[in-house]
Amino acid sequence: MRLALAAAALGGAAIVVLTVVTRDVDDRGALALVVAGATLTSAGLAGLGAIFLEERAAARATPRRRPAHRGRAARRGIGLGLVVGAFALLRAVDGLSVITATFVLAGFVLAEIVLSSRRLVRSG
Repeated sequence: MRLALAAAALGGAAIVVLTVVTRDVDDRGALALVVAGATLTSAGLAGLGAIFLEERAAARATPRRRPAHRGRAARRGIGLGLVVGAFALLRAVDGLSVITATFVLAGFVLAEIVLSSRRLVRSG
């Protein structure tokens, strides 16, 4: 999983660099590529950071070690990268305001709450 996230981050950075070097600044396609590359880079780096923090916390858990939840950490990191990408896209189309940022952030927070919740009672 770490290799995939690192490859995504490097690929996104390569997209941004190649787009900035080879395309015109006023081109809408160039803007879309830069936003997509920056989103991919930030999602990959945030995912790597979240996995690192999760593994470190799992190793330091007391009184005994617990398994690291790498999938959950990667999901949270990728979600953070997507929030950054959504904000960048809204900024690019001049649609970023406090209201739109609040709605975007609330959607991601709600999704994280739903995905992190555990069933208390088994059905059946």
